[in-house]
Amino acid sequence: MRVVCIVNDLASIVDKDVHDRLRQSITIDGPITDLKTGMEYTVQCIERRDEGLWVFIHTVLANNYPYPYPIEMFEFRDRLLPHGWCIGFERRRGSVNWKRIGFPAWVNDDHFYENLVEGNADAIALYRSNMNVNEAFPIKEIVKGARLEFLGPLLEVRARSHLTSLCALLNGSPARLSGRLLSRGDIALW
Repeated sequence: MRVVCIVNDLASIVDKDVHDRLRQSITIDGPITDLKTGMEYTVQCIERRDEGLWVFIHTVLANNYPYPYPIEMFEFRDRLLPHGWCIGFERRRGSVNWKRIGFPAWVNDDHFYENLVEGNADAIALYRSNMNVNEAFPIKEIVKGARLEFLGPLLEVRARSHLTSLCALLNGSPARLSGRLLSRGDIALW
């Protein structure tokens, strides 16, 4: 999955609601110097946070971790997800929504990014081994026509679309995909 930076300065975002929402998380005035407009970047993870979508991009090569940036600063160039990526779900306000899309170690551990930034050797090794996965499938096919239901410890995914790939994870609980139980790390086709 690849994105192109279209904005690297919060002041360039003209939608007032989006600008105000991002201002709560981004305190830098002026351009974010790690991002170059027009440059293409590989996405390492996508996460719902601060009422929006954020992509994690490795912009500072000297660091052992990527940085989160709001999706509003990018356009998608390639919407293909690397082989083996999964979707993490969370239950919030009575409904189940996706929380994070990335490789399983990151998706399953809400503290993975913190451990990565703090220099945890195991987290760094996992991140480095999962950074450059080449095989992929389209992100639009993950959610197109799917309905998610929380059934106690199970998550049922019912698809109304054609063949689609999905790795369903919910805090390590099994998930049900069109009547078939899935285990962690299982990629199912329906």
